[in-house]
Amino acid sequence: MAEPTPWFWMTTALVSGMGQTAADSLTRPLGPACAGALALCVLVALLTLQARTSRYVAWVYWPALLSAAVFATMAAVALHTEGGLGYEVTTPVCSLVLLTVLAVWYVTEGTLSVPCVRTRRRETFYWCAVLAAFVLGTSAGNLAAASLPQGYLLSTALFLVLIALPAGGVLFHRLHTVAAFWTAYALVRPLGASFANWLATPFPGDGLGWGKVPVTVWLAVVSVSLVGRLADQQKASGLPHSSRPADPAP
Repeated sequence: MAEPTPWFWMTTALVSGMGQTAADSLTRPLGPACAGALALCVLVALLTLQARTSRYVAWVYWPALLSAAVFATMAAVALHTEGGLGYEVTTPVCSLVLLTVLAVWYVTEGTLSVPCVRTRRRETFYWCAVLAAFVLGTSAGNLAAASLPQGYLLSTALFLVLIALPAGGVLFHRLHTVAAFWTAYALVRPLGASFANWLATPFPGDGLGWGKVPVTVWLAVVSVSLVGRLADQQKASGLPHSSRPADPAP
């Protein structure tokens, strides 16, 4: 899996934000059912490709993450609009789902460390946790935006402050790095989504009025640049090209 460097967090925030606006851009012309089915097919295809890759490859990992962000956005919105559940309900429920995935992962594997994701089983747990975190992030971001004046701008500022807390916890040795990672991961999604929505939402209102499609394109250009940088860092670091080991015996 990708190493959690500052460039990793910046790219994750932008890709997750692009997932938000891309999902909205697809849902409007195609409808929720068709867009959701398309997003699910793309997600399955890219995760299958990721599973067949024997090592971390930036140009495989990040498109898979984008597809997870798109599908998670649609899932969270469907729970709200089609399921009739308020974000004040889906946010704690999704928090419980994420904690359950992490708990089962830890009990099964004895670790939640991302550098230790080197087997298919651990990778499956990893992507389940990512999807749960992204659905949670969509719900939490929309809840915060709906609850705050100047919703998306203040929501962006709120999650920017919150995501700095686990970083500070690690810096001052108050929080374990693995706990800090997953806390930050649950927060980076609403940070990116709130920022993207702020750029796209009509003005006057909560945003700058750039529109969903232009913001998606702009974020795609920036994200591709960042993924290219991460790919160059991967080559420079000489990461091993060894095959993924088999799952350990239970």
